[in-house]
Amino acid sequence: MAEFGDALSTALTSQNEGLPSVFEVLAQDNLSSSIRPAIKHLFKVLAQNAPHRFGWCYAWFDELYTVVHSAVEHHFLSNHLASFAEHYYDLQRKPLFFTTPTTHFPLGRRIHLYSVIFLTVFPYLQLKVEDQYKTIKENHDFSGGRDFSRIKKIFLFCYPILQTFWNAVILYYNFMFAIGKSDYHSPLYRAIKTKLIIADPFLSGQEQTGIASFLTNFLGGGVHVGVFVLQFIEWWYDENNESSIKQVMKQPIPDPPTSVIQKSKIPVPKAGVCPLCNRLRKNDTAVMTSGYVFCYVCIYKYVKSNRCCPVTGYKTEINNLAKIYLPT
Repeated sequence: MAEFGDALSTALTSQNEGLPSVFEVLAQDNLSSSIRPAIKHLFKVLAQNAPHRFGWCYAWFDELYTVVHSAVEHHFLSNHLASFAEHYYDLQRKPLFFTTPTTHFPLGRRIHLYSVIFLTVFPYLQLKVEDQYKTIKENHDFSGGRDFSRIKKIFLFCYPILQTFWNAVILYYNFMFAIGKSDYHSPLYRAIKTKLIIADPFLSGQEQTGIASFLTNFLGGGVHVGVFVLQFIEWWYDENNESSIKQVMKQPIPDPPTSVIQKSKIPVPKAGVCPLCNRLRKNDTAVMTSGYVFCYVCIYKYVKSNRCCPVTGYKTEINNLAKIYLPT
């Protein structure tokens, strides 16, 4: 069935000879987008277990990755007329207008520069904007939207719309490419008037030196062992920490606090009602030190001011709050 689907897709895109199937272009897109989170997970595991060595790497991971990623993509564009993911699936870039190739820029300086920007800088900016949206959205939930500037409110309203529009544009280009109505599977390729073709052995960049050939083979082989490395590192640290975890679990469970702040006790209403505002709960949030559930805004403000659970009086901090996500 998979072979039939690939043959059908190739037939649809074969109106312009040399175009790859939609499965190939989507596969290289998925590979390109999955490398960053995989490597970031690797550094997260390392930072959690050796923060004095790898903590700074994880804190500046996005910036460090963008710099290294730019160098890697420059290498593959210069030597293979393709990005790393495109070369992995035996694809190449072909400009649709005349360019002046040079030794280090066989695609032409302008296309080479735009290609590196769209491959590395553009995803980095997308990621930072998404992180900023999540931060502002979280602060909005904290404060209930009070004291928020108009710019932040506009940003909260517009970002989901723009993100949905961009995803719709990507889907449209993928569909038009799949049925053979377009040479571009992405608007980014159309912007620089460059299409993907099946790699031609007669079309290549500069002749590779020993170091360049080693780098290409090393990075290509890294994809095959990447998943194994991630699993091995997780297993290694789990194996090293297994004895300490068992030691902690063997300790007797401590008794609950005996000194409860009497003035902080409040009656607990029926299920589904917040003990603080006595209304139906919104954004259910549990206090992990006591197990009681409140409205998110109510308990956040109370704990921030009093540093204890309003029902039991147990000492509580903001990081002891856990939002509960119920199925809709």
